[in-house]
Amino acid sequence: MNNFYHGDIYRDLFKNGIIKSPMNILKSLGADGYEAWKQSGSRGWPFMLTIMIMPTSTRFEIASQLLVTVTLGPEDPKDLESFTHPFMEELNLVARGMLGCNVAGVDGPHEIPAR
Repeated sequence: MNNFYHGDIYRDLFKNGIIKSPMNILKSLGADGYEAWKQSGSRGWPFMLTIMIMPTSTRFEIASQLLVTVTLGPEDPKDLESFTHPFMEELNLVARGMLGCNVAGVDGPHEIPAR
């Protein structure tokens, strides 16, 4: 993640045509569990969306990350897809692209997909 644009993942996505332009807004979804209260055994799993096109100095600051959901329960979630389905639907809409965006230093409106 330190040097995302020079890594194998980015190069693979570009080579396979998933990323078609440097104007793509790339994001990463991550989850990690924590124990909320030791006595009750309650746990939580926050899901964070990180904007990968931000510089590494600011990428993991609060402005570049979005908490999309938290699952709670006494045990780890067994079926993460049931928790991720609602916001993945929204992300699929964004991935189709936003038409008519003006980009500083580039002439004319552009379509900017967020993948």
